[in-house]
Amino acid sequence: MNSSPDPVIALFNEALGLAPEERVRYLDHACGGDAALRERVKSLLLAHDRAGDFMGEPVAILQQGTASEPAGEAAGDRIGPYKLLQQIGEGGCGVVFMAEQEEPIRRRVALKLVKPGMDTKSVITRFEAERQALAMMDHPNIAKVFDAGVTPTGRPYFVMELIHGIRITEFCDESALSTTERLELFVQVCHAVQHAHQKGIIHRDIKPSNILVTRTSAGDALPMVIDFGVAKAITGQRLTDNTLFTAFEMLIGTPAYMSPEQAAFTNVDVDTRTDIYGLGVLLYELLTGTTPFDARELLKVGLDEIRRVILDRDPVLPSTRLKCMEAGDLTATAQHRQSEPLRLIRVVRGDLDWIVMKAMEKDRARRYPTANALATDVQRYLADETITARPPGSLYKLRKWMVRNRLLAGSLLVIGLLLSAALAITSILLSREREARRQADLEKRRAQAAAATSQQVVTFLKETLAGVAPSAAKGRDTRMLREILDRANHRIAEGLAGQPEAEAELRYIFGVVYADLGAYKTSEQMFRRVLELLGRVSLPESVGAARAHSFLGLVLLRQSRWNESEAELQAALDLWKRLGLLEEIRAVETLANLSVLRRLEGRLEEAESLSRRVLELRRKILPPADSRILSASSNLGSVLVAAGKISEAEQLFRQLIEERKNREETEDHSIALIHHALGAVLQRQGKSGEARECYERAVAIRREMLVKGHPHLTSSLMALANLQRAAGKTGEAEALYREAFENSRNRTDEEDPTATAKALEDLIKLMLVQKKRIEVDALFSELMPPGFPITLENVPLWKIRAEFLARTGKWAEAMALGEKLVALQPGDHELYHTLAPLLIAEGEIEAYRELCDRILKRFVAPTDPFLADRMAKDCLIMPSAEGDVKAAAALAEVAVSKGAGRASSPLFHFCKALAEYRQGNFAEAIEWAEKVKGLLPHAAVEAGAILAMANHQLKQFDAARAHLAGSSAAFAKLPSLESGDLGGDWRDWIIARTLLAEARTLIEGSAR
Repeated sequence: MNSSPDPVIALFNEALGLAPEERVRYLDHACGGDAALRERVKSLLLAHDRAGDFMGEPVAILQQGTASEPAGEAAGDRIGPYKLLQQIGEGGCGVVFMAEQEEPIRRRVALKLVKPGMDTKSVITRFEAERQALAMMDHPNIAKVFDAGVTPTGRPYFVMELIHGIRITEFCDESALSTTERLELFVQVCHAVQHAHQKGIIHRDIKPSNILVTRTSAGDALPMVIDFGVAKAITGQRLTDNTLFTAFEMLIGTPAYMSPEQAAFTNVDVDTRTDIYGLGVLLYELLTGTTPFDARELLKVGLDEIRRVILDRDPVLPSTRLKCMEAGDLTATAQHRQSEPLRLIRVVRGDLDWIVMKAMEKDRARRYPTANALATDVQRYLADETITARPPGSLYKLRKWMVRNRLLAGSLLVIGLLLSAALAITSILLSREREARRQADLEKRRAQAAAATSQQVVTFLKETLAGVAPSAAKGRDTRMLREILDRANHRIAEGLAGQPEAEAELRYIFGVVYADLGAYKTSEQMFRRVLELLGRVSLPESVGAARAHSFLGLVLLRQSRWNESEAELQAALDLWKRLGLLEEIRAVETLANLSVLRRLEGRLEEAESLSRRVLELRRKILPPADSRILSASSNLGSVLVAAGKISEAEQLFRQLIEERKNREETEDHSIALIHHALGAVLQRQGKSGEARECYERAVAIRREMLVKGHPHLTSSLMALANLQRAAGKTGEAEALYREAFENSRNRTDEEDPTATAKALEDLIKLMLVQKKRIEVDALFSELMPPGFPITLENVPLWKIRAEFLARTGKWAEAMALGEKLVALQPGDHELYHTLAPLLIAEGEIEAYRELCDRILKRFVAPTDPFLADRMAKDCLIMPSAEGDVKAAAALAEVAVSKGAGRASSPLFHFCKALAEYRQGNFAEAIEWAEKVKGLLPHAAVEAGAILAMANHQLKQFDAARAHLAGSSAAFAKLPSLESGDLGGDWRDWIIARTLLAEARTLIEGSAR
């Protein structure tokens, strides 16, 4: 066979690269009206199919196969306990049906059997080999074999797991998986292949069509390796009782994915490393979208040329393949991987290049020894650890070049030897003399350089990072900074091994920059590592340790971990005191952080005293224009607001802004803080117009100065949106809520699902007010597509989903979701407060009482009045056992006592009234219910129902009927189910309806 095939061979090779269903259309077009030509090509294709794999295409994709010849069996036939439902795949020798097993269990399966007329000895032998290969394996990523047998006509079949999936390359592109996600999927494939190897089986045809990806019930991607039709035993395992002979010069496998040893016609010596090569080709395609050698080009040439390419030609590096693509193709490839073209090339260049090339080495002794070794190297790359793969050395490259160019290499070698001999003596004499002089100077310079290198590196990095931190970045996109930080973070320990002080200093800077990015958890890890390193070198009471304790306290404070924060800040203050540096500027930062903590804790006198002290010290130590003076003034203003000193806070904030203007200083993040704080003060005073101007200025500055995803920008956007909504400007408010939501989702570090959920919740509430139900449904479909998992991380989003379903009357769906969330997060009282009224609305009374029992056992002695009120009210909606009523009444008492004096205390009075009524204290119930009059509409209905029932129990029938009528009239004014939105008070709507129904039954029933 040569490399210039005639037209028949050319058409055959082109059609061979197409899917079976595409070949008919191709031949109709390519052959025109030449029936003889078409028949010759068709005969070659049929002969190829009979000689090749049992199945050339995936057998488990649920698509109707296109058969060129009718099979012996058809849909509706039975084979043993299996009813054939639909043909789903076909190869040259076999056909696959989706079938239904009817006994002993009912399930859908894939049934493979040999075609009529194709049951030759070699085909049956291959079929039995595949069946036995699959049967020996038990791995979650390999299709399972359930059964095997022969048809009444003597043709073998076997039954395997039915997989709903598509090729791994198609799945990755359709799902737009990033490079990291593709690598994680590839690792699973490696583990499956390793399992097969441990069972003594080589696949010998690793390619995308033999790796299907489906999804688990949890929505996770699951790759499945299929089609062991060309598998070969590598141990003493017998795959079949018959002899399987691979004819000389018969290619086993697919050319684009075939290993050099397969192409060399030495199949008797093929081992597990041939699958490593196939995995390397697969990884190449996952990274670049193409195979190392173009499949269509290979099929256009003759057998000898295919073998020569596979054996001798070295594929280009994956990054080089990407770089050489047409601009349009590269852009499309990058988009499929959620990347930019240049960034994709940078990601692949280097470690991934060498991992792929090591797996695809021509010399199999240089490949990874096992599939697990390949998977481990990929996992090292994902963890930013050092990989074992390395670019080939110069000697290896020279040896390969000499093999390909033997004659030229021999000539050059002779010339080289002559030149070497002529120069050797002269070079040795000269080099000895030079070396003697140079050695002394070299050793001296090395000693000096080694002493200075570490400190120079640390100093350089400190200055560089300080200059590009978000606070100094002037609005530039800091995503590249974050990527640099993350990569450097993994290499600090290795690069500064044996130098703990230098590592501690560098990690401190990293911690500060991470905190500036809003990446508080990573920042926390940095500071804890600093303290560990300083303790290791006996410096736990140094200035560095005091700074680390102080900043760690601030980072914990920003995560609302107040107790831990106070411990770190106090440790820092104790250190500053022992060091005699309490009035040094770094110690003042600790006092500033402590003042913020005291304000959040409500200890306002201490907070004000500390804030004034910090402002005094900063003005004493720092120049007037230093932003830290502005920050101290801002903190003092926030304390004054919390203490109710609104006018004084407003005056302070206005003075700070005016001073900044007078100095003509550039606006930065610190002045945005003042504008935001002043906006809040003005809003509290009802000065909405001025407040809006302040919020708008804060938003504008933070948009320019802060990295996307920073929580401070989200905070200002939400404040402005709330103000616009209150002013009735729903269009502007919706746009701001959307921006806040998208900004909270763009966090570059640890996700903050709570902040994201709050922005989403406010956005959805506004959209419901605007009656944009369809848009809300579309938003949920985008955020939570089918298969979106219910996990702890996603609980905030699922809570909003349950809230939406409940307030729009979809109680059954909301209840089912609520039950799952309570099971997942049983300590969240808000979830019980959602589920309890839903169970009543759906008539699940027994489940409701079981839930109340769980509530009363879990929330025994809460200190939060709101928590106590909610749990008590939930358990008192309907009459319960005496013990449960007493426990719920105790919670109601906590709500009333702990909530005394609060603006929301009348709501606690209703809960107390309900508790007294359930205990039979009717006069007390009337007394507490009277205090609820004139409050929110839902509470008035609920209190009216209690007044009606309590008066009736005291024989005050006229008053009872009057209260019932008034409560019923008030309920009629509330939103109805038909409106499609019960509003945010849907829980009280259900409670009001339930109590009103109970009152009607009591009063009207007795009247009859």
